[in-house]
Amino acid sequence: MSCLLWKTATLLSLVWAVGGQLSGDLRLVDRVSQTGGSSGRLEVYYSRQWGTVCQDSFGSNDARVACRQLGFSTYTQYGTVGRLGFSEASSFTPTWLDELRCRGTESRLSNCPANPIGVEDCFHSEDVALICTASTASPNGDLRLVGRSGRTGGSSGRLEVYYSGQWGTVCQDNFGSGDARVACRQLGYSTSTRYGRVGLLGFSQASLSTRIWLDELRCRGSESRLINCRANPIGVEDCGHSEDIALFCTGSSASSVTIGVGATVPFIIIVFIFLFIVLLCGIIRRRRLNRPPPRNLNTNTTSTATTTVTNTQNTAYSMNQRSSNSNQPPPPSNQPQPAAAYPTGQYSAPSYYTSYPQQPPAPYPQQPPAPEKPPPAMHFSGGEAPPPYPG
Repeated sequence: MSCLLWKTATLLSLVWAVGGQLSGDLRLVDRVSQTGGSSGRLEVYYSRQWGTVCQDSFGSNDARVACRQLGFSTYTQYGTVGRLGFSEASSFTPTWLDELRCRGTESRLSNCPANPIGVEDCFHSEDVALICTASTASPNGDLRLVGRSGRTGGSSGRLEVYYSGQWGTVCQDNFGSGDARVACRQLGYSTSTRYGRVGLLGFSQASLSTRIWLDELRCRGSESRLINCRANPIGVEDCGHSEDIALFCTGSSASSVTIGVGATVPFIIIVFIFLFIVLLCGIIRRRRLNRPPPRNLNTNTTSTATTTVTNTQNTAYSMNQRSSNSNQPPPPSNQPQPAAAYPTGQYSAPSYYTSYPQQPPAPYPQQPPAPEKPPPAMHFSGGEAPPPYPG
């Protein structure tokens, strides 16, 4: 896969990690398996999967924190799913939380002391169910996010504020990054990633009967609650619901000791993977630019073979010439050798055992002939004279 495809895949994963569910988000699953209502089986999101909460040690403080995280003021009932008339989860659904021990002041259920995530000894008949309520006893200024399906308790959605027994929206006039940061921090997250009109971020606007409580917000960013920021008096506004503000929040609060830290781990890992891929692609590209041009192996091989055959032919022809002219003395060594013309015939390469022609032996100096001795004297009888001496 090319570097461009790796970068694209990593960026898509990064967008998914920012805009999707975060670890520790809650939902209530009602009798017909719908979410977004005020009652149902309590489920928590972790490791890309929804799981249940066991009723071991689950008390009123845990129920209060869960309902408040879901956007309600408090609870009216809590207990096992069978006791409150809800169905238990399937056998494939994990049980994420067990032995919860909230103090009641936490902003998210994931910030409460509990067993490590997934460490439990429960059956799904012990799944916790809740019935939450938004009574007038709720502190004014509580916030919630209403998602695409109308459910609350997630990390993204239409921003709503509770006041005078009723949930209302926040107008986008003068709404900036400081206001978004304060809102997400009040909701239990570390910061915001995006904010804007509901239509631009893909969320629905509130009904016409819903009040618009806040307009012209001017937060400094250090406030603990959105209602503490400077703004128009509550309910004084000149907006329509097409201007309702929506938020994407990310990261858990620093006090998280259980699964809250899981919200930021995928995001950080994907960021490191993306940076590593960018660095690796840069190194590969630099090496390719500095690499010498490839050699034409076929041309070099052909040239080498031709040179070898030519040298072989020259050697064979030179040997034949020397064999035919073996009686002639070799030319003086201080004069250049004349280039031999190529014969028209084909010659085979000489054997490794071909002996070079021997030079003719140098003539030995001739000795002068020895003088002939005179023949011995012959004696004749009869008084004949001897023959004359030759020469």
